[in-house]
Order: sequence, then C-alpha cells, then structure tokens
Amino acid sequence: MIRRCIILTIVALLGYGTSRAFIHLRSDPTRSPLQPLTASEHSVLPAQRSPTPLFSHHSEIASLHALLELAAHVEQAPVYRYPRLLKNLPASLRPALIELWSRRDPEGFARFLSMDNVDVESGERLFANWMRRAPHRALQYLEENQEQLHHWNPVAVRAALALDPSLGFQAMRRLQIANPGGPSDMFAPWAKRDPEAALRALDGLSSNRKVEAALTEIGKAWGKQDPREALNHTAHLPIAQASHMQEAVMHVWAQQDLTAATGRWMREADPFTKANLRNGIISGLLAMDPEAAEQWKEANAHTLRSTP
Repeated sequence: MIRRCIILTIVALLGYGTSRAFIHLRSDPTRSPLQPLTASEHSVLPAQRSPTPLFSHHSEIASLHALLELAAHVEQAPVYRYPRLLKNLPASLRPALIELWSRRDPEGFARFLSMDNVDVESGERLFANWMRRAPHRALQYLEENQEQLHHWNPVAVRAALALDPSLGFQAMRRLQIANPGGPSDMFAPWAKRDPEAALRALDGLSSNRKVEAALTEIGKAWGKQDPREALNHTAHLPIAQASHMQEAVMHVWAQQDLTAATGRWMREADPFTKANLRNGIISGLLAMDPEAAEQWKEANAHTLRSTP
C-alpha cells in the first residue's frame, strides 16, 4: 500500500519530466528531436551542457527511490516497531503507516493513543477502520479503558455514526456521549430506509441536538410512508423527543393530505400533543404556500383558540 503510493508519484514525475523535455525541443523551431548535434555542440564537454528538464529531476527521483526503499522496510517491519517509526517517518509516509497500524493492531494503536500526544486525524483513521472491521470489540475496548481513552470517545462515536447510525447511537449509549458533534443530516438515509428501526435505536438516549435531528428525519420519512403509525409510535417517547417527531410527521402530512392531517389534529385530546400537531401543520403549509397557511388558520380559528 505504501509502496504503491510512491510508485504512482514516481511515474507522475517521470511523465512530467519527459513532457517538459519534449516541450523544450519543440520550443526550438530549428531543432528536430532526431537532428544530429552541430559541430559547435559537439565541442561542448558533457559536463558543460545544460541538462534537459527530464534529467533536472534526477535528485527528486533519487529521493523518491529512497522513500520507496523505506516504504518496503515499513511494510515488513514488526508491529512493535510502529511507535518509533511513526515518530521518525517523513510526513508523506505517516498516513500510510497509521492506516497499516490501525488495520493490523488496532488495540496496540489505541494504547499508543492513550500514552502519546497523537493528532486527532490519526485517531479518526484508527476508529474509522476499527468500527468498520470489529465495532463491538472497539466499543468493548473503549469501555474497558475509559480512564486512558475517555477523551477519544467522541471520535469513536462519530466514526460509528458515519458507518451506521444504529451502531453510532449504541456507541453513544455505551460510552455515555450525549453530543459527539458531526453533521446533523447524517440520519436522513437511515430514517428513510427503516424509520422504525431508527426510532428503536434512540430508545433510552437523553434528548440532545443529535437525537432531535434524528427524530426530525425519522418523523419526515415515516410521515411520508405512514403518518398515522408514526404518530402512534411517538406515544412511547419522552415528551421532549415526541414533540420533535410529531411536528415533523405533521409537517409532511399537511403537504400531502391537509384534510386528513387536520382531522387527526382536531381529534387529539391531549393539549400538548395537539399543540405539536398544530405547529407541524402550520410549518408544513408555510414551507409550501404561506398564503395557504393563513387560510388554514382562518378556517380553524375557533379550534386554534382552544389549543395552548
């Protein structure tokens, strides 16, 4: 893997040098690439001749050759030598070694993270690979070594969320991370694929920005498929979480079937749930047609006045 990266760089430089040499010949209209040297050119000693652009890169190619030999040494090195190699390798080879280490010995790399001042990017690479290959062992190792690795919990959770939101929420629960950061829209594909499973994965998590963003995406996706069933499932959620999902469901339901959405809102007995349903209808109409939202408010003014 390391050698392949360097070989590609060497090939690119060789191609670049060859093209520059060709351009150099083409820039002299009196010189053909096959034209023999003139007498005056023969009189100049080789050491006095200016090198062509191709051979002006010989020092760079020599350096890359040395890097290639070093890469071969790194790939054959035993894992116990990785810490010293990581400290002494050229910057261009460090990402490749980190990738290699995180695949060959993730637990050893995690111990290294706990003992050394390693940049965040290296930890991200470790946990991205580890979560992909053995997520449950990665979480177990973190749980068993919280004293040394607790500051890497958010990085591990973000890696899990990026791979599989269900795994990510499991990691949030097990590592007790309320808000690991990262984009709030990462749940949209998951919610569309299986909103019920997505909702189950949130069970037991305290309300926070990540959970609320997920509930909004689940509510919108499920609201398009089966809004009545989606609302039924909100009854099992904590009040703060239920409100986010209820508003999201009604937001899309009002756009798809305003009459049915209004009927469901009017039949709701609980005043707090009824307020959430109303807010969802209004936000859905405003996003689609602000004038229609005003007309709906006027048509339902009496019921609106009785809703908190």
